Amino acid sequence: MPRLLSRLPFALLVVCTVLCVAGCTAARHEVHTDVVRSVRFEGNGGLFSFEQGDFLLVSQMEQGDSPWGVTIFPMKYWIDPEAYAPDALARDAYRLEVWYAHHGWFDARVEGWEVIRTRPRGKKRAGVVQIRGFVSPGEPSMVRRFEIAGMDQPVHRQFRRTVLRTGWVQEDQRFDLDLVEETRLLLLDLLSRHGFPYARVEATMAAYPEEKAVEVSFDTDPGILATIGSISVAGNVAVSEEVVLDTLTFEEGEPYDVRDLKRSQRRIFQLSTFSVVNVTPDLSDPSRREVPITVSVTEAFFRTLRLGAGASYTGGTLSPHVSATFRHTNMLHRLLQLEATGNIGYGISSRLASAPIYGAELTLSTPRLFSPDFGLVLSGSIEQDVQSGQYYYLNPKALLAFTYKPNEKLILRTGPSWELYEFRDVDEEDPSVLVLFGEDFQNPYRLTKWSNQLVVDWRDDPVFTTRGSYYGIGLSQALPITEWILADNLDGPPGFLYTELSVDVRTYRRLRFKKRVTSTPFTLALRFQGKALKTWGDHTSLPYQEKAFLGGASSLRGCLADQVGPYNTVCIAPDPDKEEIVRYLPRGGNLGAIGAAEVRYDVNGTLSAVVFTDVGVLVDSTEEVDFQSLRVGAGVGVRYASPVGPFRFDIGVRPLYPEDGGPDQVVGCDFTSEGPFPVERPYDPRIRGYDLFSALFPKMQRPRDTRTIPFALNVYIAIGEAF
Repeated sequence: MPRLLSRLPFALLVVCTVLCVAGCTAARHEVHTDVVRSVRFEGNGGLFSFEQGDFLLVSQMEQGDSPWGVTIFPMKYWIDPEAYAPDALARDAYRLEVWYAHHGWFDARVEGWEVIRTRPRGKKRAGVVQIRGFVSPGEPSMVRRFEIAGMDQPVHRQFRRTVLRTGWVQEDQRFDLDLVEETRLLLLDLLSRHGFPYARVEATMAAYPEEKAVEVSFDTDPGILATIGSISVAGNVAVSEEVVLDTLTFEEGEPYDVRDLKRSQRRIFQLSTFSVVNVTPDLSDPSRREVPITVSVTEAFFRTLRLGAGASYTGGTLSPHVSATFRHTNMLHRLLQLEATGNIGYGISSRLASAPIYGAELTLSTPRLFSPDFGLVLSGSIEQDVQSGQYYYLNPKALLAFTYKPNEKLILRTGPSWELYEFRDVDEEDPSVLVLFGEDFQNPYRLTKWSNQLVVDWRDDPVFTTRGSYYGIGLSQALPITEWILADNLDGPPGFLYTELSVDVRTYRRLRFKKRVTSTPFTLALRFQGKALKTWGDHTSLPYQEKAFLGGASSLRGCLADQVGPYNTVCIAPDPDKEEIVRYLPRGGNLGAIGAAEVRYDVNGTLSAVVFTDVGVLVDSTEEVDFQSLRVGAGVGVRYASPVGPFRFDIGVRPLYPEDGGPDQVVGCDFTSEGPFPVERPYDPRIRGYDLFSALFPKMQRPRDTRTIPFALNVYIAIGEAF
C-alpha cells in the first residue's frame, strides 16, 4: 500500500490516458482528408525571427497548423487537428503580402507553397502533410519624416516633444502601421490625461516604395481645456448613490484627467457589489468646458452559492473532497460582505491511517470602514488536514485585519491573529516529535501574532503579467500573550516569542532587441523571495510549520515540495502486527530565500514557452550562508491561458546535493534484514524519494554516489503563474 500510493501520480496519469484512449478519437480519425502537421517558411529569417518569424506569419493565415503531438501517443487523443484546405493557401498568399506591407515590406511576395506528405491516407484515418511557404520580403521601407501639426501653442509643445522623443514611430526606423496607430493613441492619451478630452488626431502616411521611404504626419486638434462637470449615477437599486459617489477619485470642478475615470471604475468594481461598471464622459459638445460624467452600474446577485469537488495529492496522501461556498456582498444594504466556505473529504495516506479531513471558514468584511480607503476583515476558521503528508492536525484560527488602500496600487494590512495547533496522532513521547521540536515541545500549542503587510503592485495584469513590478513586505511579531494569561505566573509555559520578516519582489519587462522597435514576444520575469525568523530571550523554539522551507512548484522547481536541506527519517510502529510507518521530516530553517528568473515566449496569445532558473538558500543563520549552501535548478515549461487561470507545466532539473544521500538522523528504524537492500525492499527505506526517477523506480532511491543518473528531475502541473 505505501509503495502504491507513492506511485499514485504515475498511476493516475496511466488511468487518465487509458480512459481518454477508450473514450476519445485519435486526431487523424477526426479528419477525412489530410491533417496539417506544421507550417514553416523560408526566406523570412527563420523560426525565431523577431520581426517576421513563422509564428507571426502563421497567425495571419486562414490555414493553420495542428498543435504539437498530433501524431504522438497519447497526445493525439487530446488535441484538435487542423485540416488541410488547399483553397485557403491562395487567399493566404494575399493576406501575407498585405501583412508585410502593413509592416514596411512593400515589395514582399509569397512565391509559392510546397506541400510535403509525411504519412499517407488510410481508409479510416487522414494523411499528414507539412506546408512550406516561400517568401521574398525584399528591403523594408524606413520612416523618412515624422511630423506633428497643430501643436504649436506653448501649452501643447510639451506633448509634441514627448511623442517625438518616446513614441513608437521614429525617423530612420522601419515603418509599421501598427506602430503609427500606437503612437496616435499615445498622443491622444497624453492630451486626455492633461485636460484635453476633445482632442482629435488623424494620421496621414505617404509611401515611396521605390525610395524605400514613408512619411508620417499627425494632424492634431487639441480642443479646449476642460474640467469635470456634473456627476450622475444610474442603475443602482439596493446600493445608495452616496456609496458610489464616495468611491470616486474625482469631484466636480477638478481638472479633467481620463486616468481618474479609469481608477474610479476599478474602485467601484472592487466593491464586489456590481457586475458591470462604466464611468463615461459626455463628449458630444466639444465647446463645453464642464464635461458631464455618468456612472452606470449593474448590481450583481448579492447572494451566490457554489458547489464543487476535487482531489489533492501531497506527501503521499490522496485527499478527495467536496466543497461549498456561500457569499453575500451587500448585507444590511451597507456593503457588508459575508463569505462562508466548507469542505469535507477523506485522507488516504501511504504513511498514516486513513481519516476524514474537513475545513470551514467564516469571513465578515467591509470595504468601507471610515471611508472608501479603509476596510476591516474578521475571519474564523477550523481545519483538520495532513501536515506535509506526515501528521493529521487540527487548526482553529481567528483573524482581525485593518486595511488601508488609498489607490489601486498600494495596500496596507495590519491586525492580530490567534490559532491553536494540535497534532492529532502524536504525543510528547513520540521520538519523531522530539527530533523535530526538541525536548520543550508542547502539543497542542497556541500562537498569537500581530502581522503587518505592505503591498505595492504596479503590474499591468496580476495573472498574465508582461510588464511592471510588485513589492510585498511583511513583518509579524509572535507574542506569548495566551500563555501569560493562562499561566498561574510568568514561570508557566514559555510560548513563542519571535519576529518574522518576509519579502517578495518581482519585476517584469518586455525584451527588445532593437532600439525603439515594437516589443518582441519575449518577457523577462525576475523574483526575489525571502523569509527570516528571529527568536528573543529564552524563547528559542519555533512552530514547525512557521519555519522557512524551499522546494515546490512555486519555489525551487528542481526539488519536491519542502525537500531542500537536511531531513530526518523517523519510524513508528503503532501495532506490532503491522508494518512500521516511515516518515521523512525536513528540518526547515530560520532563513530561506530564492532568486528566480524566467524568459517567456508568447507563441499565440494563449500559449507560451518558458525557460527558467532558480537559486535558493536555506539555513538557520546568516553565518551558514556560503557557496555550499546554495541550491540551483533550471528547466523549461509551458503556460496555457485556460478559463480558470494559467495552466502550468514545468520540468525542472538540478544536480544532486548532500541531502539526497540520506538523512542526518534515523530514529526508531531497524532495517537489518539482508543488509541495507533486502530482497523484499529493492531500495534503501531510510532515503526518501526526491525526484521523478526515485518515485517511479525504487531502485534509484539510494545514495547519490551509487545512483546511475547524476541529476534529479521533477515535473509540476499546476494552475497559476509560478510568480
